[in-house]
Amino acid sequence: MQKKTNCKDMKDAYYFSHDTNAKDDPKCVLLIEQLGPEGYGIFWIIIETLRDQPDFKYPLKLLPALARRYNTTGEKLKAVVLSYDLFILENDTFFFSESLNRRMQIFEEKRKKYIEAGRKGGATKRIKQYPINDEAMLEQSLSIAQASKENQSKKNQTSSSPLINSFPPNDNTPRNWPALIRRLNELNIPTEESNYIIQKTEFGAIGSDIWSIFSEIDKGGIKIPSKFILSKLK
Repeated sequence: MQKKTNCKDMKDAYYFSHDTNAKDDPKCVLLIEQLGPEGYGIFWIIIETLRDQPDFKYPLKLLPALARRYNTTGEKLKAVVLSYDLFILENDTFFFSESLNRRMQIFEEKRKKYIEAGRKGGATKRIKQYPINDEAMLEQSLSIAQASKENQSKKNQTSSSPLINSFPPNDNTPRNWPALIRRLNELNIPTEESNYIIQKTEFGAIGSDIWSIFSEIDKGGIKIPSKFILSKLK
């Protein structure tokens, strides 16, 4: 019987960027040449393990335990860590990936920008409650927040409406949150209306009327998308 995916495991998984040509890095080429695909698989097991650590470091002494967990040997894991210049040792006790740390620094900088952009709208509290671990989702959310801020500036409003300040709840509802944010951004939907649409569609739930509404808009002839969407959702 096929084991069902644990929703909690999916919910608690953390994101990090991964270049599709990582295998072509000279260091990885040598790794694959000497240890084969198994060695490359071990490399990514180690990277994913580092990503799960609060400081992105892992103790050398725990490599045998990690090897047992993934049905390999401590010698192979140690060889991948020590023999290919893919990781950096710290006091001969811990090791880390300089590349992973650099990517996570970029991700955290983007996340801080989003927190700052949404601070006035109460987004900070939401981010702490539902942390954004997907860089694509973060980019889309930051994009619409910035666009809303620019639109408000152009209108010279004396009192601004809050930026997008909602995030999907941690439930089991199938949804396409990044696509919803992207479409609202593309259609230049005002902030207040966007917040209403987000709530009304359960954060872009699959099966929501919003997706057929977007399809109608894409056919052309809709002069004011925001009013059309609101009329269809009410």
